[in-house]
Amino acid sequence: MKNGCRNRKTSKRAFSLVEVTLAIGIVSFAILGTLGTFSVGLTTIHDAKNDVAYAQIVSQVSSMVLQTPFDQIQSTNAGDTLYFDQAGKQLDNSSGAVYRAALEVTPGGESAYPGAQPELSSSAKSVQITVSTVNSGPLFSTILLVPKY
Repeated sequence: MKNGCRNRKTSKRAFSLVEVTLAIGIVSFAILGTLGTFSVGLTTIHDAKNDVAYAQIVSQVSSMVLQTPFDQIQSTNAGDTLYFDQAGKQLDNSSGAVYRAALEVTPGGESAYPGAQPELSSSAKSVQITVSTVNSGPLFSTILLVPKY
């Protein structure tokens, strides 16, 4: 006998409104947790990319300084600003540059070798390499000690 009421079998197969609401809440919570980790991941990737670029830049600048004759290091490199692209490749000018490296040369002695004897002042130079982005202040700095051969 059918009198317009639902069949009991079909009503048992359907989800109730409470079950659907709970399922949506659980899925939303899981998705929000996953999306929350994306910002941390993107920050980590950005920092790693900068670290690789800094290492590449310092390697290139160090190589350039070490290939310069000792007596010409002060005049050749002091005050130079070198420009680099996103991958750390040196550019000829600031057009398209993402990073820049500034060099500061100091004669050796106490500044090159902390606690060193004064006679070392003529046998070494200290080259400070400061890397920054083009639009901001210094982000990374290292000192290269150049001995006289």
